[in-house]
Amino acid sequence: MNRPNRLRSRSAVVAGALIGGLLGLGGVVAAPAVAADQPLPVTVLATRIAPQVLAPGQDLTVAVTLTNTGSTPVAQPRVFVDLDRRSFVSRSSLDRWRQAGPYASAGAAVGEADLPAPLAAGASASTVVTVPAAAIGLSSNAWSWGARGLAVEVVDAADPTRIRLGMLRTFTVWFPPQEVTPTTLSVVVPITGPAPAPDESAVVAAQVATGGRLDRLLRATQTHPGVTWAVDPALLATAAADRTGAGTTWASGLVHATDGREVQLLPWGDADVTALAHTGDGELEQLAEERSSTVAADLGLSASDVFSLPGAAVTDLMTAGAASAGGSRAVVVAPGELLPPSVLTYTPSGLTTETSGATTVRLLVPDAELSQALRTGLTLEEEAAGGVAQLTGASAAADLLAELAIITRERPSDGRHVLASLPRDWSPDATIASAQLSALEQAPWVRLAPVSALADSQAPTVSRGSLPQRAVAPTEVTAAELATADRTVTERAAIAAMGADPAALLGDPATERLTPAALAWRSDPAGRTASIARSVAQTTALRASVSVPPTGTVNLISTSGALPLRVDNVLDQDVTLVVRLRTTDRRLVADTPVQVVVPARGQTTVEIPVRGVQSADVQAVVELSTTAGVVVDASTRLTVRVRAEWENIGTGAVGGLLALVLVIGLVRTARRARGTRADRAAAAGQPSALVDELEDET
Repeated sequence: MNRPNRLRSRSAVVAGALIGGLLGLGGVVAAPAVAADQPLPVTVLATRIAPQVLAPGQDLTVAVTLTNTGSTPVAQPRVFVDLDRRSFVSRSSLDRWRQAGPYASAGAAVGEADLPAPLAAGASASTVVTVPAAAIGLSSNAWSWGARGLAVEVVDAADPTRIRLGMLRTFTVWFPPQEVTPTTLSVVVPITGPAPAPDESAVVAAQVATGGRLDRLLRATQTHPGVTWAVDPALLATAAADRTGAGTTWASGLVHATDGREVQLLPWGDADVTALAHTGDGELEQLAEERSSTVAADLGLSASDVFSLPGAAVTDLMTAGAASAGGSRAVVVAPGELLPPSVLTYTPSGLTTETSGATTVRLLVPDAELSQALRTGLTLEEEAAGGVAQLTGASAAADLLAELAIITRERPSDGRHVLASLPRDWSPDATIASAQLSALEQAPWVRLAPVSALADSQAPTVSRGSLPQRAVAPTEVTAAELATADRTVTERAAIAAMGADPAALLGDPATERLTPAALAWRSDPAGRTASIARSVAQTTALRASVSVPPTGTVNLISTSGALPLRVDNVLDQDVTLVVRLRTTDRRLVADTPVQVVVPARGQTTVEIPVRGVQSADVQAVVELSTTAGVVVDASTRLTVRVRAEWENIGTGAVGGLLALVLVIGLVRTARRARGTRADRAAAAGQPSALVDELEDET
């Protein structure tokens, strides 16, 4: 984290620790022979610092809890409250106080208290130290207001060396009654869910349940309407559909807490606007925005359209230009981008402009340290990375108030507007975050305002350099992946037309198109690939739901006829299909398709009219398509044995046989007639001609 004029030298801190060890106040007379950055054995937590804004005539109360993390007991624990009366003059001077070693000077002891009993190893105890107003010793002049170093140290009063055993550094802000020009602060909190994986509903249910991340986020911010929310309606819809009841309660609580609050809608599913800008897919981004608006209205969530919150680690000019919607929206860049010049001796407003093509884009620049303080409760990254345990709502609020007091005092008559933004995976301690926001609401030198006030402000801007033209992250979604998702959904929509209820077969095409574009997939690109594969598999399964079983070889022994084919349907609804026989062999003609309705989870037989032109074994493909001509299946192949001349041969054979039968019949008839005449002659006593012939021959 780079802040102008901030010293980051660890050697300077260690040197200060050694000097402070020799000159330490509040009972510390010498530094022990241990490393300056070695943790002390007693942890100090400030559970209350009251008042948070200290005025002349007020006592200061500091409540602390001590925990002995060492291996030996503290025989007679004594707590000192120290005050460094020197005024901090810069934000870097606050850092030096925060980073000072455990034995560095902490100012003068202004209050103390002894614990009534020893503090055993592993044990905890609490006490309250009240510092009387007379001991504060600060000027009541108006110009003397500002942050002061406040410390709590622990020693063993039974040890004559009084070596520090515990140390907490925090702040108080001295504020004699006066009028000041406050620093305006906007805070934007994204409210988004996990990546749209199959277990999304279960993950959301866990996060909105008591103690879950989203539950803590809502509790931390819902009573602070000055905080701007950037909400993904897809998350809200998923939570509202939670049958356990926790999601419904959370969603209704969020909607209720939007009264009087600025809400910005994120594109559906928190679409990765940076990746969409890189791929040039403005149509998909428009679909995401339209779907968000529709669902938000259905859920009773009113919102404005003031700014875009891309969420990528680096915001580039290509993204800024696309996200600004032609300059109508401001664009929030990432904390740490567009730092002010190092020569600047004050904190400027968080607004600047940049030109993207022909568009002038308003860029909202979050203050890195303020954002860090709200995210973790600690202003410095190195403190947060070190896992500092001495963190409570009281100390976190005091730290943030001191930071903003310095910002205000940098140019006391020049009111500036700064921004703090939280990450999408913000997992706050609700008590600490709420304490910070409450302190900001009450401080006279801070004024909370919605992000739109910064976007629309006329604050003078300073040169902060330029955004990169194009910065592509290796894990963002690609144009090829988006095209695959779009193609498979479009294909399924065309196939689903065969069903009696196409919508039931299609699903939710808009959500399916948007799923791969979710920003959350950046941390899980393999999950995004799997989601696209599931979409493709769904389309493939719909294709396979209707089929023609393999039929092997079919005989056609005439010049025309009908081929019987069976069509199966495994869907739970009727389908209407057109069955066609495709062949490139002219010896078999099948020009007439047949439309058929196949019942749900059933089958039917269809007869395809064909004509055989010449005998041959013809290869054919059975094609199933929708009535619109979209091919659903063309995987079944069969062989048609065409024997067209067999009909002529058979006709000739039958004709010859009939002629032969006719001749035989005639002969037999003639013989039968002769025999009848001879019989009649014999009966009459008259020789027949045949008898006469026989007699003549003899």
